[in-house]
Amino acid sequence: AGLTLAGSVIGLMLAFPLLLIFSPVIVPAAFVVGLAMTGFMASGAIGLTGLSSMSWVLNYIRRAREHMPEELEEAKQRLADMAEYVGQRTKDAGQTIEDKAHDVRESKTYDVRDRDTKAHTVRPDRDTKTTHEVRVAST
Repeated sequence: AGLTLAGSVIGLMLAFPLLLIFSPVIVPAAFVVGLAMTGFMASGAIGLTGLSSMSWVLNYIRRAREHMPEELEEAKQRLADMAEYVGQRTKDAGQTIEDKAHDVRESKTYDVRDRDTKAHTVRPDRDTKTTHEVRVAST
């Protein structure tokens, strides 16, 4: 153990002047080598992340394709239910409109004279003996 320590100290004493002389070149070179190593490691990490992301996307697509027919059937059923609901609501609205039109058709005559006497005084220049009926076109 002592011989190894002595050899290391003697080697360091001989190499120190060379390290001191070449330090303006060695320090920037070590810095560049460190940056290059960091770049290669970052590149590898980014590549590995990209590959794992692509693998995840492919697995997601495979799983989605397996469940796609079930989801399509579900969507078709919901669409059919909604169409049936809208059709029923449309039929109800049409029936309501038809009932109201029928009620108006059966109503009595509408006297223009009655309207004028309620809102205004009857002017003598008007023919107050005319009666107008409101007619609804039958569909």
